[in-house]
Amino acid sequence: MDTVRPDRRPRRRGRVREWVNRYAPAEVGALVGAVLGAAGASPLDLPAATAYAGAFGEAVGFWGVLLVRGLRRRRRCGQARRSMPRTMGALLLEFGPAELLDSLVVRPLAMYVGPLIVGNLVAGIVVGKIAADVVFYALAIVGYELGRTLVPKPTPVPKPTPTTIDAYDRAAVSR
Repeated sequence: MDTVRPDRRPRRRGRVREWVNRYAPAEVGALVGAVLGAAGASPLDLPAATAYAGAFGEAVGFWGVLLVRGLRRRRRCGQARRSMPRTMGALLLEFGPAELLDSLVVRPLAMYVGPLIVGNLVAGIVVGKIAADVVFYALAIVGYELGRTLVPKPTPVPKPTPTTIDAYDRAAVSR
């Protein structure tokens, strides 16, 4: 008899929500970068160059958003001093294998075939991007979950609370 444990469903929904919150802003940057990169190379009339330019533009948009968000999170947590190396290390663990396969093989191929199948550059790049994203995220989510277990998450620095001396000083000033 198959029964769904009530504690399983909310956790799964919470994980999916966490992934969407993590990856959606980066995907917006990636989509803009992919279209701009492909459009910039399309006057060359070389489909392979257009595909690689789209893949490169997408990577710049995607990684740019993730890097900025990671640096901001670490700085909020009081880790500004070593935020760049730690952020880069966490991103490499999460995305390294997925990005390597994606950048060299899957995404350029998908962005090459997409416009050929659809018959329109922008729509084909979007279709190719979505197809490549399915493969990419299957690998990236494994990296993300692995990183969650191996790398401690930065915790926000608590706001300082007034000490007795601070309270005494304020009372003395107000007199």
